[in-house]
Amino acid sequence: MDIAGLIVSLLPLIVVFLGIVWLKKSGSVMVIVALALTAFLAWWYFHTGLDVIFGGIVMGILKSFGIAIAIVFAMFMVFLMQITGALNRISDAIHRIAGTKEEKALFVGMGFGSFVTALGLVTPTLFPPLLVAMGFTPLAAIAIACLGYDPLCSFALLSLPITLPASTVAGMGIPITEHSFAMNISIFLPVVSVLFAFAILIVVGGLEAVKRSWVPALLSGLVISLSALGMVYTNIVPLSVVGVVAGGLSMVTLYTYSKIRSHLLKDTPVATVAADGGTTSAPAPKMSLLRALSPWLILILLVGIVSVPQISTVLKAAPGNLEVITAFANQKVDLDFLSQAYTWILVASILGIFTMGATKEQVSKALDTTVRRFLGPFLAYSLFFSIAYIMFYSGGSVIAGKFTPGVLEANMDGIIGVALAAAFGSYYGLVAPIPGFIGSVIGGSETSSNVMFAKIQNVAVTNTIGADKFALAFGSMAVAGGIASAITPSKIHNACATLGEGGKTESEVMKVNAGVAIVLTAVTCVMTFLFLAIGIGF
Repeated sequence: MDIAGLIVSLLPLIVVFLGIVWLKKSGSVMVIVALALTAFLAWWYFHTGLDVIFGGIVMGILKSFGIAIAIVFAMFMVFLMQITGALNRISDAIHRIAGTKEEKALFVGMGFGSFVTALGLVTPTLFPPLLVAMGFTPLAAIAIACLGYDPLCSFALLSLPITLPASTVAGMGIPITEHSFAMNISIFLPVVSVLFAFAILIVVGGLEAVKRSWVPALLSGLVISLSALGMVYTNIVPLSVVGVVAGGLSMVTLYTYSKIRSHLLKDTPVATVAADGGTTSAPAPKMSLLRALSPWLILILLVGIVSVPQISTVLKAAPGNLEVITAFANQKVDLDFLSQAYTWILVASILGIFTMGATKEQVSKALDTTVRRFLGPFLAYSLFFSIAYIMFYSGGSVIAGKFTPGVLEANMDGIIGVALAAAFGSYYGLVAPIPGFIGSVIGGSETSSNVMFAKIQNVAVTNTIGADKFALAFGSMAVAGGIASAITPSKIHNACATLGEGGKTESEVMKVNAGVAIVLTAVTCVMTFLFLAIGIGF
């Protein structure tokens, strides 16, 4: 084993991890440092040409457009809904229909969290004030906001953590389809989602909360996971809206359960005590709920139409070669912008300006806020993709106008993958999810983790349990990446900032959520090993 090569290959990842976790630097800062370090090491140690290195940077940026631009447009939509009062109207409706404190936590965290995350809303930033207004402590509010949407994290932002890595990995020559990837994620969800629901109850009120509300927790976890699994398996709805539908079904189930329970027990609704000692029974905002929801309803409709195979085929072919960009040599990217989620998020946002009755001042304020805040997330997504492509191309060269890969032993991904294979052998399934956990903490998202560690996972799997097991191992890695979203430093920091909480609260939330994340990742590791032993996989 090339120990020096392994250390060099891991160095950029180690630097990012230490910078974010130990030095408390933002992901957008550390990704620039890591990109420069990766480029230097690829040139110095692996003798990669500068044309390949710069080509890898360009390739990563182009490949990241699907999520990086979608995040920007989704930010504008959310800021517009926040400024017009649409989000307050939706929050008020949720408060009025949810039941007990535990049911509210499950309704907001699991159901509504999955629903809006699938549409691009950042729940760790927006949910803490809502939950505090419902009577939760700041610690519980932040923990729930960072935990709740994680069961369906892979289906966030119209399922981009699945569709984008699947197409990117396929372009790297690793055989996998969107459907196979989604199925190998979904089979873990019935266990993982239920455990997340019980974790939320423990955060809210410990074991007493579990005793009081284990039934709605079980229901929310099973409904959200089994519905997602069923939709993916049958293709009954487009993959892009699976998270939306599953989250919606979870909310309907919890609402129905709450009404039946109240009727049977003849409960009298009790006003929720707010953080300031008052109640949250404020008068409903003037905007109708339909108008408040209109941008999301329009987006769901548009995405549903665009996802029809006949329409999608036409949209992909329409611009022809005008949207095909050459990164370097023969490495090209077809942007397919008419079939991308970001295009229709933008269209839904523009139409939402009129359906919500936004004023020019409100639109201007939303644009200004977006411009001030988009750069960090955009850079983080784009440059982590670039790091992934430099590592993928390292050791290769351009010969006669075509990119030619180098030997596996001279490639950063290859060296790490071979080292993992040598370390764990036939027991690799027990640790297959862990790269996703690490990658999500480092990269700040499951999507970047899926792309960054795809080739490493493929090499390790091929050299241990067999190339035919890659799809299952890759799916388990994605699940662990979604679990790790609960302890991503940037998400916890942003959630604390919305309540004006400092470093002490961040540390407390990290301790609470880290315990949940580690346990659930361990469960995922055991499930992966068992699935491999039994032969479950798609």
